[in-house]
Amino acid sequence: MKLKRLYIKDFGIFSHQELGPLAPGLILIGGRNRAGKSTFLQILRYLGFGFPRSASLPPAREKHEVEGEMTLETGEDCHFRLQGSSEPVVSYLSGDRSRPLSMQQIYGDLDPFTYHQVFTVSLDELQRLPGETARSEEERLQAVLLGAGFAEIARLPQLEDEYRKQAAEIGGKYGKPGVQRFKEYFQAIRGGMEERDRALKQVDEYQRKKEEKRECTEKIGDCSKELAVLKRKIDRLDLLKSNYEGYQRFSQLGLHLAGAEADLLLNSFPAERLQKVERLRERYEEALTEYGENRDRFEQAISNGDPAAAGEVLLREKEELRRLGLHLSGLREKIRVYREQQGEWEEEERELRGEMNQVNEAWQGDFERILALRTDSLEEAELNWRLEAYRKAQQELENCERDIAGQKGVITRLTELAGGRKGAPAGGLAALNRNLALTILFILLGTGLSLFHRLLGIGVIATGLVLMTFLMLKDLFRRKEEELYSRQLLEERKRHLAMEEKKAALKKELLPLATEVNKYRQLLGLPEEAPPGVISDYFRRVQELKKAIGKWRATGERLAETHRQVETELEELRALASRLAPVFPAFTGDDELFAGLEQSLYLLELAEKLAAGERKIKGIEDELRPLLAWGAYAEAGDLQIPEALAEFRRQGERYEELAGYRNEHELIKKQILQSLRTDRARKAWQEPAGTAITGDDASDNTGADAGDGDDELFAAFTRLAQEYTSLQELEREYKRAQAVAVELEKRWEELKEEERKLQAELETLATTERLEKAQQQIDQARAGMRPLAEKYAVYSAAAFFLAKMRENFLERARDTLLKEAGKIFTRLTAGRYQQVLPGDDLRKVDFKAVMDNGNLAETTAVLSRATQEQLFLAVRLSRIKEIQVPLPVILDDSLVNFDRRHLERSVELLKELAGTHQIFVLTCHPHLVEAVQAAISPGQYWRLEEGKFSPVEAGDLVKYLRE
Repeated sequence: MKLKRLYIKDFGIFSHQELGPLAPGLILIGGRNRAGKSTFLQILRYLGFGFPRSASLPPAREKHEVEGEMTLETGEDCHFRLQGSSEPVVSYLSGDRSRPLSMQQIYGDLDPFTYHQVFTVSLDELQRLPGETARSEEERLQAVLLGAGFAEIARLPQLEDEYRKQAAEIGGKYGKPGVQRFKEYFQAIRGGMEERDRALKQVDEYQRKKEEKRECTEKIGDCSKELAVLKRKIDRLDLLKSNYEGYQRFSQLGLHLAGAEADLLLNSFPAERLQKVERLRERYEEALTEYGENRDRFEQAISNGDPAAAGEVLLREKEELRRLGLHLSGLREKIRVYREQQGEWEEEERELRGEMNQVNEAWQGDFERILALRTDSLEEAELNWRLEAYRKAQQELENCERDIAGQKGVITRLTELAGGRKGAPAGGLAALNRNLALTILFILLGTGLSLFHRLLGIGVIATGLVLMTFLMLKDLFRRKEEELYSRQLLEERKRHLAMEEKKAALKKELLPLATEVNKYRQLLGLPEEAPPGVISDYFRRVQELKKAIGKWRATGERLAETHRQVETELEELRALASRLAPVFPAFTGDDELFAGLEQSLYLLELAEKLAAGERKIKGIEDELRPLLAWGAYAEAGDLQIPEALAEFRRQGERYEELAGYRNEHELIKKQILQSLRTDRARKAWQEPAGTAITGDDASDNTGADAGDGDDELFAAFTRLAQEYTSLQELEREYKRAQAVAVELEKRWEELKEEERKLQAELETLATTERLEKAQQQIDQARAGMRPLAEKYAVYSAAAFFLAKMRENFLERARDTLLKEAGKIFTRLTAGRYQQVLPGDDLRKVDFKAVMDNGNLAETTAVLSRATQEQLFLAVRLSRIKEIQVPLPVILDDSLVNFDRRHLERSVELLKELAGTHQIFVLTCHPHLVEAVQAAISPGQYWRLEEGKFSPVEAGDLVKYLRE
C-alpha cells in the first residue's frame, strides 16, 4: 500500500494542509525544530487504526480530521478518512465502489503495537527498550521483533524455572530419595525393608515360589525384547508413513532429473547469462518497437513521396536546416513585429496629419510647413517670459483698481464716523450743563432726606456724585473716539492719492508688453482677443508636433532597414526550401514557408531517430549473439536473433524448471534425513544382531551398522520404502504390527501380574508379626511418598520438555528468524559483525552479536550507542521485509547518530527497501538530506515550516536547514 495524497484538515499544528502527489518510493520531509515533524509522525502512525483517545495526541482546533488517497497492491486507488476517534472509513475510487473494504484488510490485520514498533522508527525505537514503552510490555516488544508465535516461547524460561523450583522443593536437584520432602518417607521405607529382610525365613515353599517367580521374570524379559523389536519396527513404519508422500515426490523428481537433456542443461547451460539476456531482450524489443513507431510516423508524414529519398535529403541538409531552424522562430517574430510596427507607423502618420489640421487647417497636413516654424528652446523661453510679464502687469493693474475702489468705501465710512468738527464744542457744553444739573439735584435731595433719615440722605448724595462721574467719563471717551476717526480719515485720503499714481504707472508699463503679445498672435495666426494662456498652449502643441514628426521619420527609416534584413533572411529560407523539394510542399507565402520548414525539422528529427534506432538494434544484436551460443547449441549463434533468442529463453525456462526440481529433490532428502536423525529414529533403524534391516517380520533381527551414516540411513529408508507399493499397503502393515504389539503388551501385563502375585505369595510366606509390621510400614511410607514422586516426575519432565523446546527454538532462530537481520547488520557494520543471535533470557529485549573474529557480544549493553542502534535497525528492517503487506515506513531522525560511512550504508539499505515500500524520512539535519540525494534518485523532497508543507529541491532544502 502506498499513499498518493494526504490532506490534514485539523491535527495539532496542521490546519488545511495538503501533501501530494506523493512519490511511491522515498519521501524526505525536512524541517527545523517545532516545525511539526513529530506531529506528522503521529498522523502516519495512527493512519491505519484511528486516533486514540489519549492526552499524548496534539490537540485539535475543533476535531482531529485527516483524509487522503492510497494505491493498494492490486493497483486500485481508494479514499480514506479519519475523524475524531472513530474508525477509519475507506472506499474504492474506481470499479464497484460498494465493495467492502477496511483499513484492517489493507494493513493485513496488523495490530497497532506491531506497526508502531516495527514500521515507525525513531531514536526511541532504536534503543534497547524505548522510553515510552512500559517495562511490562518488554516481552510483547521482544515477540514483535522476533516474529509471530514468539509470545508463547518467551514465557518458556519463566515456566521452566518455576517447575524446576517446585521439583527441587520436593526431591532436590537430582530427585534422590534421601533429601528434602522424600527423606522422611525414604527413611521409613528403608527401616521397614530392613525389618522385613530380618523376618524372612528360607522354607521349601518359599524357594519353589521363588523359582516360579524367576521363570516368570525370564518370560517377561523375552516378551520385553520381542516387544521392543516390534516397537522399533512400528517406529520405522511410522517414520516411513509420515515421510511417504515426500518420498513419492522425491522419486518423481528423480525421474524428471534423469535423462540426457536434464543432465546437459543442469551441467552445461550458462544460467548466469539469463538475467543479462533478459535485460537485452527487453532493450531489443523496446528498440524494435520504438523503431517501428518512428518508421510509421515518418512514412505517414511522407505519404506522397519516397521515404528513403526524403530521409537521405533531410540528413544531407541537416546542418543547414538546423542552423536556419534555430532562427526560424526569431525571424517569424521579427516579421510579425515589422508588420505591426509598419501598421502603427502608418496609423501614426494619419494621426499626426489629423492633429495638424486640428491645430491649424491652413497647414493642410503639410509636415514641411510645421517643420519650418522656429520653435527652438530660446524662442520658447522668450515667449514664456514676455507672456508671464504681461500677465503679471495686467494682474497688478487689476489689483490696483480693486484696491482704489475699496479705499473709496473706507473713506466714506470714516467720514460718517468722524462727524462735523464745528458742532462738537456746543454738544460738549450742553452735556456738561446737564451733568451739573443732575448732580445739584441729587445733592439737594440728599440734604433734604438727611434731615429725616441721615443714612438715606448720605446714600442719595453719593449716588448723585457717582452718576455725575460716569457721565463725565462717557463724554470724554466719545471725544477721544471722534479724534481717532479723523486721523484715520486723513491717512486713507493720502493712501488713495498714492494708489492713483501707481495705476497710471502700471498702464504705462503694460502698453509695450501688449504690443509684443499681439506680435506673437499674428505669428501663430491667432485672433487679437486670444488670451496669453492660449498662446502658450498653442506654441507648445506646435513644438510637440515637430518632435512627433521627427520621431515618425526616424521610425520609418528603421522600418526600411528591418525590411531589407527580413528579405535577406527569407531568401536563405527559400533557397533551402528548393533544395528540400522531395519533402517540402509548394508555398505561396511566408506563413506556408515557415510551416514547411517546421515540418522539415520534425521530419529530420524522425529521420535521425530512425538512423539511431538502426544503430541501437544492431548494437544489441551484436551483444546478444555471443550470449545466445553455448555448448551443444552453439549453432544458435548463426540463427536470426529473434529465433535464437526465443530458443535460448525456452532452454532457460527449462533449466530453471529443472533447477527447481533439483533443489526440491535435495530439500526433500534433507527433510527425510532430518526426521531420521532423532534418537528415536536412529534406534528404530538399529538392531542388536548387527545385520541390515529390510523392513519385514523376518528382518527384525538384522544388524545395526546400516544407520551409521546419513547415506546408509537414507539407503535403509529407501529400501524399506521400496517394499511398499502404496500408502494403503503401508497403512495395513502398520496396523498389523500395532495389533501384534497390543497382544504382546497384553501378554507382558499378564506375566507382570503373575510375577506380582508370586511376589505377594513370597511375602506372605513370611508369616511372622514382624514381617507384617515391616510390610505395613513400607506400604504406608510408599503410599505417602507416591504423590510426591509423581509431582516430582511431572515437574521435572515439564522443565525438561520446556528446556528442549527453548533449545530447539533458539537453534531455529539462529538459522531462520534472525538470519536476514544478521545479513543487514553485517552490511551496516561493513562485515565487522557477522551474525545476530537471540539473548539467553527470551523475556528481555536483547540480542547477541557475533564479530568477524568469532568473539561473541553477550548483550547489546556492551556495544556502543551507534552500534546498538544499527543492530535494532537491522532487526526492524528484517521484520519489515518478513511482513507480507508492504506498509509505509517512517523514520524520524533515526540515523542521526551514525557517522558518514554507516549513514551511507544505511541509505543504501533504504534505497533497496524503497523498491517495495513507501518510506517517509523526517529530519532536521542537512547532512542526511545530502546523503539521501547522493544515493537515491529520483527522490521527493518537502519543506515543513510551522505546520505548512511545500515541495522543494534537495539543494534548497539543505540550505534552508543550515540557516
